[in-house]
Amino acid sequence: MKFFSVFKLPYKINKRTMLIMPSRSWDYNSTVIETNKEIRLQDCPLEIIQRACNTGGSTMEERQMAITYLTGIDGRVPTPILPRHNIYAFPTHMPYHYECCWVFPEHISKIKPNKNNHKQSIIFFKNQLSLFVDVPAVILIQQLNRMPRCIHRYSNWIKAGHTDSDVFIS
Repeated sequence: MKFFSVFKLPYKINKRTMLIMPSRSWDYNSTVIETNKEIRLQDCPLEIIQRACNTGGSTMEERQMAITYLTGIDGRVPTPILPRHNIYAFPTHMPYHYECCWVFPEHISKIKPNKNNHKQSIIFFKNQLSLFVDVPAVILIQQLNRMPRCIHRYSNWIKAGHTDSDVFIS
């Protein structure tokens, strides 16, 4: 995998984005794993997600409220990031939690528990990369299993002519 140094320009989430995770470095605040490279950024993961949602026309909070309204899911809400490009992600923790990673499910092959640490999971990606994440596998699997329902209901909501802000009107 290629490594790129710290970028100061805003990162644009795209079809190759697999995971955005916080960093404990003094030099950068997040690491983005794409299918073919790793990018280190000064923005924190939440800022990257919020900017991408705003670019798509709604705030992250509006999108999450729409998902909660449509599915009843509350807490660690899967989020339409760029729904026009079919890009969705789910958080590993509550979005404002420092340890929160954002996982892009279309790249996941499988999730397994770490046999040596029950509070940790291993995410296996379709490109043969695997990463340890400090979240129990049962939580990540639940998040992954929620995604098809979220995508289906949100897509139908948008196709019917609704917007994220319609949740406030309903």
